[in-house]
Amino acid sequence: MKKRRPAKPDHSCMADAGSGLRRSFRLGRKSSWAREAARSRSWSTGVHSSVRPPTYKQVTPYHRDPKDPHRLVVLVGPSGVGVNELKRRLLLSDPDHYGVTVPHTTREKKRQENEGVDYNFVSISMFEEDILNQRFVEYGRYSGHYYGTSVDSVHKLMAEGKVCLLCVHPT
Repeated sequence: MKKRRPAKPDHSCMADAGSGLRRSFRLGRKSSWAREAARSRSWSTGVHSSVRPPTYKQVTPYHRDPKDPHRLVVLVGPSGVGVNELKRRLLLSDPDHYGVTVPHTTREKKRQENEGVDYNFVSISMFEEDILNQRFVEYGRYSGHYYGTSVDSVHKLMAEGKVCLLCVHPT
């Protein structure tokens, strides 16, 4: 008994079926995908059948006990998704509940900036010493200058009874 060959696929959707693609390449794409899918299924069921990563983790609302201090809220996301806008809106919605820290930097102060309002301006050696002593929640380098948020400034804001909002810009 002869095995029957599968019907040839219909390539009528291609503008020009003979447009430089080898026939074996045009016909082989589907079968290589099918082989890869079958290989993946056999690997995941054979080797890792006992390992099942959770597909859903239930999230429950956090209700702070009035005796507990507020928590630090870290806002993080890629550039352009609106992390700073979210921070701005939260601050405007309830300035008595939310607050931000004044970051530290090693760059020179600009004319319109105020020490302790826009930034805390420190020397490079002081900043690096604070890094070694783990005095920053986060820090990074941008255009040759250090920028960071000190642990003390976060604690100070939280001691005032505010939720500290911290924007982190991943690099």
